[in-house]
Amino acid sequence: MDNKKMEKIFAKEAIQVEGEPGAWMAYFNDHILLVITDERNNRMRIFTPIEEEDAASPTQMSRMLKANFHSALDAKYSIYEGFVVSVFTHP
Repeated sequence: MDNKKMEKIFAKEAIQVEGEPGAWMAYFNDHILLVITDERNNRMRIFTPIEEEDAASPTQMSRMLKANFHSALDAKYSIYEGFVVSVFTHP
């Protein structure tokens, strides 16, 4: 995946994007996506906040941790600066 392909995907899906190649903030279906790429090493990360950490119940947090191990294949859940976020990492 390279930056030109990402820009084509953004255009095809009519995703509003801010930033520059390799570091975008995209808006898709009322969600904010932070997309960071490293073309030289063929790496990409997509982050999206889900909810504030304090709003997640202990049951939800437990389910997310279990999903990280059992069912969330390419995306994982984490906590960053007070938010629960979903993180997709390639490769």
